[in-house]
Amino acid sequence: MKQLKQKNKLHFWYEGLKKSFSHRRKHINKEQEQVSSVICNLQIEKSDIPKSATVLYRKNRKNIGARSTQIAMFQMLEKIGINIMHTFDVDAASGFDLNKSLDEVEKDILNSNNEKVKKLLNEIATSHCLIINGEGSFIFNKYGNFMRFLLALSKIAKNYKTKTYLINCEASADCDNKINDKKLLEDVKEGLKYVDIFSVRSHKSYEFAKKYLTDRVYYSPDALFSWIKYFEEGLTVPQISDSIIPFPDDYKYFGKFDFSKPYICISDSSALADVQYLDYVDNYVYFINKLKDINPEYNIYLVETGAPGAVFLEKISERTNCPVIPVTINLLHMMSILGNAELFISGRWHPSIMALLNGTPCIFTTSNSHKTQSLSEEFNGKEQKVYSAFLENKNEIDELLNDCKKILEQGGEEKRREEKRREE
Repeated sequence: MKQLKQKNKLHFWYEGLKKSFSHRRKHINKEQEQVSSVICNLQIEKSDIPKSATVLYRKNRKNIGARSTQIAMFQMLEKIGINIMHTFDVDAASGFDLNKSLDEVEKDILNSNNEKVKKLLNEIATSHCLIINGEGSFIFNKYGNFMRFLLALSKIAKNYKTKTYLINCEASADCDNKINDKKLLEDVKEGLKYVDIFSVRSHKSYEFAKKYLTDRVYYSPDALFSWIKYFEEGLTVPQISDSIIPFPDDYKYFGKFDFSKPYICISDSSALADVQYLDYVDNYVYFINKLKDINPEYNIYLVETGAPGAVFLEKISERTNCPVIPVTINLLHMMSILGNAELFISGRWHPSIMALLNGTPCIFTTSNSHKTQSLSEEFNGKEQKVYSAFLENKNEIDELLNDCKKILEQGGEEKRREEKRREE
């Protein structure tokens, strides 16, 4: 990996965040340690800071992670003086056959008569850099061919002499730890040669990228970790619980929440998004009712974070009398709720970060990649089990209930330990 000069090096992390994540450095070698505290997964000499950027912007997503990390990244870019001159959404890839080779996709983009695509190419050509917030787009699952579109843009940008920063990525095999599309793998390896900075957001992604993709990879915390600043500035749980209810104002939500009393939050998982998720409602109902029996003093809230979303959670809510916190609430309300829970059980990356930032203990379930396993190892250690998001095994549910009981019995002490782990 190319060594970066120490002189005039611009670190894009806030100072507090550097300290908070120094413990992460034990996962990486000394060379990687030099860039591990870079905000937005970028580290650039002051003289090389791009003045303008065209940025991938996942707009209007009913997904807590896509909404929050995008805003956090924009805040960071603007903080160091990058003008976000243009944005484009993932729908720019509509109409292209992404099962073709990387070279063919590149040609199709360049020859496209689509006005939106023509506009995008002009914006890339006239910007100093192309910034792609990779997030979950670099998981080798059935949606993985979208990587070809992003890397074809990177290749085109290179010809325009526009630098490309592919950042904040989760690089992973699928949920079964397999890479089924070998041609896609070869195209990704080739396409990354045209990327100026490629950085990933978890240590498992770093290990995966080094093994399968490229040696030219950096590891840095997700942009959302910078939102620790809101807790430091005094963000607290909503004092009037009904204030979280979003437009359109659905009467069914009013009077359902009380954040003045101890509560537990439970979310869905990305592992459930592409299966017959209603088949697993019974399992969640069984687990939640058992949890209520063991700990009747705690309110339990179901947290909608993205797909499978409300359809899945409302079915569970009907049979457990646990209200659903909708995905469309204000992001800081969501973070304050998760950050002040006694426990968060989740198969979601970004909502779990929101909880961890204020020391909420988390028990993780599986996801569509290795991301929750990675987060669990970094905050809970390798000894903490990551449970199946399908909750199919009664013995495993008993184990999960026992872990919940231990954390809740420790109460504030466990939360304080979690805060200490975050600050070490």
